[in-house]
Amino acid sequence: MNKYILFLILMMVAGCSETVEYKYQPLENVGVNVFVAKIEVKEEGKTFIQFKYVINNNSPSPVTLKPASIRIIVNGEKSEFVRNNDLASAPEAETQLEKGDSEHEFYLMVNKVFENREIREFRVVNFGLK
Repeated sequence: MNKYILFLILMMVAGCSETVEYKYQPLENVGVNVFVAKIEVKEEGKTFIQFKYVINNNSPSPVTLKPASIRIIVNGEKSEFVRNNDLASAPEAETQLEKGDSEHEFYLMVNKVFENREIREFRVVNFGLK
């Protein structure tokens, strides 16, 4: 089954109103596609958002991913990378990514509860790649 169709099904099951995707080119010959995968409120006053992302490294050398440096603005609110807890699925340490595609996921926390768990917009401020 096509990954994109599978992702759309996941979005419907997760309760997101629409697929939100952000294309980002942090480095020359490196592209990142970021998707919202799941939205949940686990603590009062906070929203946790699971993002999936695919990094396409077309550069001849590896790139380094520093997940703790990931910063995304969601519905106008700054987000924080979730570390040292069961939600964190991205590596916390620096990771070398070789040439090609690599798919990962991570959680961010926003100090606000989004009405109807709706993500209207998000943008990548820093993706932790160098």
